[in-house]
Amino acid sequence: MITMSSLNDQNLATDHGNPLIVLPAAHSGGRVMVVHPSSRSPLWVSHGFSTDRQAVRVDVWQGRFTASATGWSVLAAGRYEVAWVGSDPSSPGAPLAMINVAADRLFDTSFIPTDRNPSEMTHDRLHPAWEIRPDDMDGYTSAYCAGAMHGVFHATFEHQAHPCGSARPRFGLVARYYNRFHHMRLSCTLEGANWVFRLLRLANQPPDLESALVLAECSISSAGNLFFAPGASLKIQWDMNGNRHDIRVNDQPLLSARDNYMGGVDVVGWFASDGVACARAAMDTTQSVARFTIVRPAYRADIRAGNIDRLFLRQSAEPDRNICWESGIQFGHIGGSEIKFTQSADLRLIEDGPVATTVAWDGPMPKFSEQADDVRGQARGLASFYPDRIVIADEVLAWTSRSVGPDIDLLGRLLAGPAKVAVGDAGRFEDWTLPADGSFANLSSAHGHFPAAVAFPLQLGNQTWWLLALILPRNIRAGQSTSVFGWQCPSGLTASHDFRCAPTTPSQEYCFTIVLQWRQNDSVQAMESTLPGATLLALRDAWLNPMRVNALHGSIVTYPNPHDQPAEAMDLLGCFDPRTGRYIVRASDGMVKLRLHPNNIAHREVVLAIRNWRVGSAVVCLLDGVTLQAGRDWTGQEAAGSEGGELWLLIHRPIERSSVLEIRSQDLPL
Repeated sequence: MITMSSLNDQNLATDHGNPLIVLPAAHSGGRVMVVHPSSRSPLWVSHGFSTDRQAVRVDVWQGRFTASATGWSVLAAGRYEVAWVGSDPSSPGAPLAMINVAADRLFDTSFIPTDRNPSEMTHDRLHPAWEIRPDDMDGYTSAYCAGAMHGVFHATFEHQAHPCGSARPRFGLVARYYNRFHHMRLSCTLEGANWVFRLLRLANQPPDLESALVLAECSISSAGNLFFAPGASLKIQWDMNGNRHDIRVNDQPLLSARDNYMGGVDVVGWFASDGVACARAAMDTTQSVARFTIVRPAYRADIRAGNIDRLFLRQSAEPDRNICWESGIQFGHIGGSEIKFTQSADLRLIEDGPVATTVAWDGPMPKFSEQADDVRGQARGLASFYPDRIVIADEVLAWTSRSVGPDIDLLGRLLAGPAKVAVGDAGRFEDWTLPADGSFANLSSAHGHFPAAVAFPLQLGNQTWWLLALILPRNIRAGQSTSVFGWQCPSGLTASHDFRCAPTTPSQEYCFTIVLQWRQNDSVQAMESTLPGATLLALRDAWLNPMRVNALHGSIVTYPNPHDQPAEAMDLLGCFDPRTGRYIVRASDGMVKLRLHPNNIAHREVVLAIRNWRVGSAVVCLLDGVTLQAGRDWTGQEAAGSEGGELWLLIHRPIERSSVLEIRSQDLPL
């Protein structure tokens, strides 16, 4: 956030490229603009605001980039002046403040040729998340890494002195890399006596992987070995901001183009043929993306508004390997429109404790870029991170006729085989094989596609782990057509699995619950009899058939009046909330006593949300009259609730038969 400061203040706070400008008290309304401090030429102009406005954010939602900054999504790193808009709407008026925008260095990696073959690269450990592919892009070496949609991508290439044979040397950069046939590419090729530079956009379907639209092109003579001769190095800088692309070579402007292709991703990379090597790659960005990192003994996850893009299984043989790629576990998604595109999305931490960390989000869903003029819907939701599972409530209000639903995008080269799928109440799994060429593989089912129980085998070191996923629609209307399909990038990167309702009905909200667990098991056959398969089917059955709960003391939370109900009543199954996986009950006089009927299904790691709880009081928990031990048999967490204090209780003992569970404050007599 930028606060008002003196124009002569040399100790300005720094901010990201969409800074919040706090307006002075008792202002008279109007508009503000961001200008160059020396020329005072405008870069961004706010929309008009009234006298009660306290702040404006420099983005495409609260104003527009203009003049030399037209097409930007963020301010580049630098120092700027904020001014009131003068009597001439295109000119700045009275100066208001100075702001300083700083860039973050996302990575800075040196690549080292191996002794065996200079075209095979290893990389230093400054940024270990690179995916290096030795035989990619028509046989070229390539490398990919998470970067940013908006930023400055730097790379240094070396023209090695050994002969290149008859093949033409070729190298370059990629950005906004969705897959082999959807991305932006800067291609540099020696053609005759000229080095030809082309800025390309690829948007193809298999088997066509290489057709491209040329956005900009130029050539530089290599005569006399004056430009990038063997033994020389070449520096490339790609400045990408919104739909603006500016390329500099050896610090000199070379290409410029405008194109709004985003791909929905922040993956960048490089490629090089024999005879050329990438020596260094770095990226800076002023783009701010809010995220929270949740660390549990079993896993670590990073959540943003729109996806969990990093998920690490900490008890596996590769605890530092992110099993996700591209969008990871994606929610808030309409085909071509995503909440994670926009910095207007709100991400907030609601609760954090040993039972659950909860994170909520909401925001608009623009098509591509950061644009505010083509919003396809509104997304909201809640993620609950438990010790052994992640539960995501994914809710999208569609404004267009498209497809809607979650995606699960994993790092393809980790897959030890096809995903296994059980649809509906099926007790058997079927293989879901993705074609190697990147084409789509539709999952056909005569009985619909949901609920879907999916198991993904992952090779992590010398172990096979299974990512287990339930995709559970909560409000699908009868007759709604659905589609489940997948594809994998031929480069071994994204393996995408998509679960959709299509077409959507404008003004309808589509709600899914996504449940994630994981298990180790080295067998990839006979899923039904393995621990991962049995765990997944049991979890599905328990979710779809929650326990029947009777209150012997206190009450369960239900809403019998159909004409006056809060939002949570729309989802409750009895007192079970499928958005969070919690049973909601209400204490009376510091105590609740429940009879639990599991319906012949083993319910494991049951979570209760006990409202009207005495905050700060010690907890006693009894199951069928036996006192349970805190930590071993149950874990508790106090939370802010809608009815005063709330206690979340995670029961570690399975509920397999009709049982009586009693939770009381310790100061009550037994």
